[in-house]
Amino acid sequence: MHKITIRKAAALTFAALSIFLFCAAAQSGYTLFVAQNRRAQAPVVVCAPPETSTSALDSTFSYDKDTLWLTAERAAYQSDALTLLVPRLSLSVGVQNGTTDAALAQGVGLYDMAQLPNDTATNGNVSIAGHRGAAGCEFYEIDKLTDGDFIFLEYKGMRYAYQWIETVIVADDDWRPIFCRDYKSVTLTSCHPLNSNKQRICAIGKLVGSERIEE
Repeated sequence: MHKITIRKAAALTFAALSIFLFCAAAQSGYTLFVAQNRRAQAPVVVCAPPETSTSALDSTFSYDKDTLWLTAERAAYQSDALTLLVPRLSLSVGVQNGTTDAALAQGVGLYDMAQLPNDTATNGNVSIAGHRGAAGCEFYEIDKLTDGDFIFLEYKGMRYAYQWIETVIVADDDWRPIFCRDYKSVTLTSCHPLNSNKQRICAIGKLVGSERIEE
C-alpha cells in the first residue's frame, strides 16, 4: 500500500510538472505571436492632439503610423455631421457614428479610430466603412474608382477634396488601411469579394484642397 501511494504521488508530480512546462511554452509562443503581429493588431492609444490649429502645428504635428488613435473630436462625433460625396459612385450620404450593423444599415459609418477632416495633424485618416451587397449598397461600385476620381467630405462648413490614388485588398482582420499615413487621407472600405466578407477592399484618397462652403 505504501509503495502504491508513492507511485501515485510521483505520477501526480510528473503530471503537474508537464502542465507547467506546457503552459510556459504556450505563453512564450503567445508573446512571440503578439510581438510579430503588433503592427496589424495595434493597441488603441487615446490621443489628445492640440485643440488650437496654427500653421506651425499643421506643419509639425503628426500621428504615429502603426497605431490606432482615438481623438477627442472623434469621440464627440454625432451621426450625419460629416457628409461623403463620391461623384464616380453617384453618392452623397451622411456618415453615421460607428461601423456597427445598426449604423451601416443607415448608410456609411465612421470608424471608431478615424480622424476628422479638420484634424490639426498633418496625416489624419478619415476612414469610412460601407456595404456593397447589403442594406443601401452605398459602396457597390467602389472597385470602379480610378485615376482622376475625387472623394469629397463636408464637415463643419468646409469641403475637403481628396484625389483617389489607389485601391488595395486586405484580409478582413487587417487594420493597417485605417492607420495614419504620411499625408492626410480618406479611406473607404467594404467587404470583398462582392457578397463575401473574407477580405476588405480599401479605396484611398489624398487630400489635395479644401474650401469653405458657401451658405
